Amino acid sequence: MRGLQIRRRRRQEGRFLAEGVRVVEDLLESDLQVEWLCVSSTLEDSQRGAALVRRAEDRGIELRQLPDREFSALASTEQPQGVIAVVAQPRPGWPDLRDAGPGTVVLLLDGIQDPVIWEL
Repeated sequence: MRGLQIRRRRRQEGRFLAEGVRVVEDLLESDLQVEWLCVSSTLEDSQRGAALVRRAEDRGIELRQLPDREFSALASTEQPQGVIAVVAQPRPGWPDLRDAGPGTVVLLLDGIQDPVIWEL
């Protein structure tokens, strides 16, 4: 996991880290491949954390539990929420984008942190 905090290693391994309850909940609902979760020993103390763990177990995702102190040392946030996902990077190809049709707008983003999603 520590290696995946470095961009070069993420590219080499084809994986990225996602941290936080909301982000991991969204990943578990997506088509992306969540390879495994690192969870703090107190994540399941909340209903939301326990539900997240059950959802991951239902999908057959491996869980690795760490004591809170060790988890905090791995987390990249000041106030860790108790869960970090290791996710396979999707690899869309340019042929996929060309098949989208004329007039298709493509937006590529890099380095996004804490996105806000607005629904109209």
